[in-house]
Amino acid sequence: MGALTALVLVLSVKMQTPLTWFMIVMILSTGLVMSSRLWLNSHSPGEVWSGFLLGAFGIGLTLILF
Repeated sequence: MGALTALVLVLSVKMQTPLTWFMIVMILSTGLVMSSRLWLNSHSPGEVWSGFLLGAFGIGLTLILF
């Protein structure tokens, strides 16, 4: 979910187009997925946040560089 959120954010900046509604949907979806992983005890908070940040950083860096 971090990768998808970063994708929308970087594309919004690169295309110079306000993708406000897409960003709102992505933030809400990310929150739902992250909270469901915690609620089901599938992951710890550290794992959820590290996965989010790793995905966001990875795709953000890739899209910015290319």
